[in-house]
Amino acid sequence: FSTIVQSIGFRYFIMTGLPAYGEDVEKLIVANGWPEPWMNRYREGRYFFDDPVSLSAFTSVGPYTWRWARAQHEATRRTEQIEVEAKEFGLVDGIAIPLFDPNNWQAVVSLAADQSIDIPPRLVTLLQGVTPLVHGQLSNLLDGSVAHIPRLTPREAEILTWMAHGKSGWETASILGATENTIRDHVKKIRN
Repeated sequence: FSTIVQSIGFRYFIMTGLPAYGEDVEKLIVANGWPEPWMNRYREGRYFFDDPVSLSAFTSVGPYTWRWARAQHEATRRTEQIEVEAKEFGLVDGIAIPLFDPNNWQAVVSLAADQSIDIPPRLVTLLQGVTPLVHGQLSNLLDGSVAHIPRLTPREAEILTWMAHGKSGWETASILGATENTIRDHVKKIRN
């Protein structure tokens, strides 16, 4: 995969699941081709939930450019800081491909170039086809088994149903007569 993406101009990449709010993304990473100092800065700064590129993976169903993601979110000091620091580490421009992991959790593969890049549509299509295959195989290797069907309790299924209907943790807690912390705990268990 690294060879393929490098041959079309991307120097770096990361494959990761999408964390629940406040959850550390580290344990969800399937393959990490980011520069280590950037990963350390990103983690220490807790940038994930302020990074327009990362946030767009929650709502996009197809590939998107980093430029597009940044244009979709309000520019703040924090988003500008993330963009400037990423560029300092050679992550200037890129594309992200949202997907689902083998257990049907949202995931994203983000590719970065050290310069501004325009990708022809045929290469975007190639990446869109190859990426889920590579991600799925790597996920299976890390699990040490074939993807399994998650077993949810009735309460977990109920929580997921409300979330699938767009309800926030607070709204779900109100509907189910639980606390928001209880809902967050259930979501963490579901993800695990």
